[in-house]
Amino acid sequence: MAYSISSEGRVLYLPVHLLHPGQTGRGKPTALLQELAASIRELGILQPLTVRKNGDSYQVVSGNRRLMAAKMAGLGEVPCLITYADGADAELIALTENLQREDLGYFQEAEYLQAYLAHSGLTQAQAAKKLGRSQSAIANKLRLLQHSPKVRQALLDNGLSERHARELLRIHGEEARLDVIDELLRRGFNVAQTSHYIDTLESHRNLSGSLRYCRRETRLVLERVTRDAALLRVAGVPAQVQRQDNPDEIVLTLRIPNPS
Repeated sequence: MAYSISSEGRVLYLPVHLLHPGQTGRGKPTALLQELAASIRELGILQPLTVRKNGDSYQVVSGNRRLMAAKMAGLGEVPCLITYADGADAELIALTENLQREDLGYFQEAEYLQAYLAHSGLTQAQAAKKLGRSQSAIANKLRLLQHSPKVRQALLDNGLSERHARELLRIHGEEARLDVIDELLRRGFNVAQTSHYIDTLESHRNLSGSLRYCRRETRLVLERVTRDAALLRVAGVPAQVQRQDNPDEIVLTLRIPNPS
């Protein structure tokens, strides 16, 4: 049976061996994909793939998962819509479709959002309007990319949620975050317990930082008084500094002659 190209907007049934996944296709034979294949085997493909001509074959612009599922279901041909979008527009179409998928992991969705902003040139506010989301939701999703690959993998491998991942952003440093993940798993903390635990860690860190600041400033004052007394002695003034360290205080006495 021969297949021909018609004007854009008309559904054509094209053989699967002529279709190649787009560059953004990352589908794997997961349980969800197997469920989709079973549905396609029973009901067929309800939403046509969008493809564009690529030599003697076609590149899938949107519908990579449907193509994989159709092959798993044993279909020889699938319904397609032909688009004449150029490479950049086709990539944007594919990214838009990927962002509408229900099976995206939260890091994968954040990566697609980042790519969408880069390809479209839109601001977060403009993208939020186009995608039907709030700007804060997009900003929060993109913040997840501040996690290193090692931390992301640890979160995913241990089934921790996006809210766990957001709370963990309050911890500074990869190793510290990995340590917190280990502790969350050991204690079996939910999100609320994780938030309280990180609050406690941060309060201790801030207190420790305040104590370090106080010790540093105290040391500088003591050094300054000692140095100034030495300068007075160089100038001929017999200045003397006495220091007494008590459990609750440091007593510093500066003795200089009364110039009167």
